[in-house]
Amino acid sequence: MTENEKKLPFVAQSVPFLIGCLIFGPIGLVILLFMWRRLERDERINYLIVSIFFTLLEALDYFTDGIIYYFV
Repeated sequence: MTENEKKLPFVAQSVPFLIGCLIFGPIGLVILLFMWRRLERDERINYLIVSIFFTLLEALDYFTDGIIYYFV
């Protein structure tokens, strides 16, 4: 565990962040928004990629359910 991870709140550490993104994708973007200045540049990029990926998966799920619902 690095010094920076010790300073971060629990939800901004890597494992709780990934679990939060798995449960609800956009929550990662919200956490990232609030913790932007505390994170180092490399961590920001990694967290941003992960949170955008899970948010897109979540949005795709909503769009496909909506389209199938209206055609059936």
